[in-house]
Formats: sequence, C-alpha cells, structure tokens
Amino acid sequence: MNSPERACHLAKQAFGVAYVGTKWGRNPFSYGAYSYVAVGTSGKDYDILGIPVDNCLFFAGEATCQEQPDIVGRTMMSGLREAVSIIDVLSTRRDYIAEVEALEATQRQLDIETNEVRDIIKKLDAVRLPKSSVAKSIYEMLEVNRIQEEWKISEEDLPPPKPPDLNWRVSPRKRSITTNNSSLTSTLRTRLILRGGVTLGIKEGA
Repeated sequence: MNSPERACHLAKQAFGVAYVGTKWGRNPFSYGAYSYVAVGTSGKDYDILGIPVDNCLFFAGEATCQEQPDIVGRTMMSGLREAVSIIDVLSTRRDYIAEVEALEATQRQLDIETNEVRDIIKKLDAVRLPKSSVAKSIYEMLEVNRIQEEWKISEEDLPPPKPPDLNWRVSPRKRSITTNNSSLTSTLRTRLILRGGVTLGIKEGA
C-alpha cells in the first residue's frame, strides 16, 4: 500500500462517512478568532498544506488558506475551494483550481520582484547628488565641454575661407569726398587768378 492509499485508508478509519459540524457563531472561544503562525511563515506554507495528493485526498481548513485572516472565513473558503476541485477532478480529471492558483502564485511572485526593483530605484534616487552649488558647478562644466565639442564639429563642417579680393575699388562715399576736394581746389584757384595773385603753387591740371 503506497502513501496516498494509506492516507485515505487512515482517514476512513478515523472519520468514516460521518461529519461533524461545529457552531462557530455560538462558541465564545472561536467566534471572531484569528489564527497565528510562527515567525518567518509565508503564504507558500498555506499553499503547500493545501496541495491534494494524486487528486484523491484533498485538504481544507484555516491552515490551507492564506486569503483570509480569520478562522471562520478561511474554513469556509477552503472548503468551497476543495469542493470545486473535487467536482472538476470527477468530471474532467483535471484540477482547474490548482492551475489557477499556480498562475496566481506566479503573478504574486512577479509583483514581489517588481516591488523590490521599485524599492531599489527609490533608494538610488535618495542617494543621488542634491541640487547644491557643487552639483550645479559640475553640471555647468559638463555643459561647457559639450558646447565646445559641438563647436569643433561645426568648424570641421564649414567650407574653407575665400582668399581676399585684390581688385577692390574705392567705396562711393570716398569717391564723393575726392570729387568735393577737386571742386574746392578749382574754386580757390579761380578766385586767386581773379584777384591777380599767385596760386600758391597750385598749377594748372593739378
């Protein structure tokens, strides 16, 4: 006789086909009571105690349910859970409740890991440099270096400078000044000739 068969045989000897119903609402020692577990116990311990044996032996009770903290709620929920599991096994030979619980356990583990990563990120944000003068100086220095690098890159992309134009001409304003000086010289020479004086060294055609 293997272990599952022996467990079922002992259960039949202990309980037979009878059942015992307790009055939870009238018992002053259990009404509204909460169960206590040892330090370090996790929800996995409840799940392990509630695992059926070869879909032949099913377990219910407050020690197999982690969803509710109270004794009565755990007992009722675990009993309904195992009743549905037995119906599934008898009709389809598959325990859909166990599959759903496995998926939920996986999701809970993912949530725990996500929360751990979030806590690590918060701790890293807490130890970062504050916005002080030192941090500001470092930021400005990095910004200056970045601008200098961008300026060097832009200079490399510029075309070569053009050679100077040697055939430059006098601007129109300068030409007008020269013309005005020639007119003034001609006027002075004319006045001196009319007065019969010398032209102060100003020759014709000068």
